[in-house]
Amino acid sequence: MAFGRRMFNLPKPKKHEYKPRFYDAKKEELEKRINRFERLKNNDPEAIKEGITGAFNRNGRGGGGDYFGAAKMRQRETRRSNFILLALIIVLSFICYVALNVYLPALGL
Repeated sequence: MAFGRRMFNLPKPKKHEYKPRFYDAKKEELEKRINRFERLKNNDPEAIKEGITGAFNRNGRGGGGDYFGAAKMRQRETRRSNFILLALIIVLSFICYVALNVYLPALGL
């Protein structure tokens, strides 16, 4: 009888306890900026260093997120890259066309 119970005693599915959290990136960025400006008022040298480092990360290629136009800069660089690629394809096509017109008749075909 004990063997029969063990054979049909299947494990119960585990319950998943997921507690969603709300994350507001704009609010957190605003709180960081307010905190940084309050520390700048008190002439905290660490706040000044963070401001300089943050300027490099936001405006340069340091990858500081999409704040301060990083998305717009990425779009502009992608457009420029695509334009250079298109120009290169056109120039190479023209060179191939000229080369075929000049050297193909010389082959005697």
